Amino acid sequence: MEAKVNEARQFLQKNSADGVSLYEHLSEVLLKILIERPSNAAESFEHISAMVKSSTIQPSKAGSITDDDELIQESRKISKQVRKKQLDWASSSLKLFKVPDEIPDAIPAFPDMMDEANMWEWAGISFGREQTYRLYLSVKTLAESLNPDYESLRFWGKINTRNGDYYIVEGRTFEDPEFDPMLQEGRDGSNRYTYWVAKSATSGWTMLPNLTMEQIVISRQLRKLLTGDLDAPVWSYPPFPGQEKHLLRAQIARITHSTCVSPTGFFEMDEDSEEPLIKLADAETIAESFPRPLEELRITGGWCHHEMELNVRGRCRPMPEVLDDDGEPVEDENAPEEIEPLRTLDNDDEGAWTFRTAPGGAGESARSMVVARSMVWPGAVAIAFGKRFTNIYVGYGLKFSPTSYTPPMPLPLQKEWEPEEDDEPLLESEDVLVDPNPPEEEDEDM
Repeated sequence: MEAKVNEARQFLQKNSADGVSLYEHLSEVLLKILIERPSNAAESFEHISAMVKSSTIQPSKAGSITDDDELIQESRKISKQVRKKQLDWASSSLKLFKVPDEIPDAIPAFPDMMDEANMWEWAGISFGREQTYRLYLSVKTLAESLNPDYESLRFWGKINTRNGDYYIVEGRTFEDPEFDPMLQEGRDGSNRYTYWVAKSATSGWTMLPNLTMEQIVISRQLRKLLTGDLDAPVWSYPPFPGQEKHLLRAQIARITHSTCVSPTGFFEMDEDSEEPLIKLADAETIAESFPRPLEELRITGGWCHHEMELNVRGRCRPMPEVLDDDGEPVEDENAPEEIEPLRTLDNDDEGAWTFRTAPGGAGESARSMVVARSMVWPGAVAIAFGKRFTNIYVGYGLKFSPTSYTPPMPLPLQKEWEPEEDDEPLLESEDVLVDPNPPEEEDEDM
């Protein structure tokens, strides 16, 4: 019986001269009847069949392949490719919604991105509700796979590239890797945080490498759009010491240490630390200090940098002490001036920040948010609301420049060595050697 049914179906699915099978035609007619539900379907069947047939695009009946035939075949091919991509995307997204069989006893805290997204939207940043939820599930999955010593994760933002985007998550580094303190800092400096990158909510997260001083210094001299490939080489002058993942890490550090700001009072100096260290104020202090009037948050004096800033050497802290042969510390004559921790934004360049309330104008109220937007790093935003604040970056990872970018000129060639006039002659110069083969004198008779 089943074989006869299959044989009948194959017969109905044969294409007629006009390229449309009876099976497809009857399917469309029945679908139209079910949708429109006419009062007398039997009498309307022939009329509906004629309407469906007239509205169906029919390939040319000519024997040779025409442009229309090629277009239809190409359209069908593209449709198959699109369906395959849709199925692949749905399959990968389905993994995010799968409840894990075992949940770790302890995982790093992760952000409630659906709640923070409401604040981001008032600042003009939105990934869409569905995409934000997928990102939230992806960050949650990342947290479940990490060492709980990372304490907490933060959705840092997104950097646009020439081929896709980099979604970035930040976590507090909990242990110092092996490193040369003369070349890079540990978790008390520029490597205070660890970063993970993903091209989409459904792709895996990749941990970025630690940062060196040289990478920060060289990155300040470059202006490049990222390619979207973490392993891509960085073609530049001056040469950058690393791949795109190292350049991305350097740009993230520059943005973080320059634009992570918050209303004054959320952070304080750690008095128990031997070196200057910024920490989050306790809950009681924050409860007493906030919420604040909007007027205090719409000025630069109401905000401060809560991350240690990078100096010209690419460090947050002074260089390690160097001892001479006698064990005495050597003074660093070229040491850069230390940047004061928790300095307010009124110490930044004029026009570096803009402020507005959201909602503002006629909708402004005591519960309005205040949005601080960086003009130095376009895309960096801080939002304060009640007893909360959040930072996020969405941009190209490029610093604002009022002029067109010009690559630095190569260093001038060194001159040939020449002795100075006052220099004493070398001892070897006294050993004047006689040429054993002097030129022959010409004969006068010739």
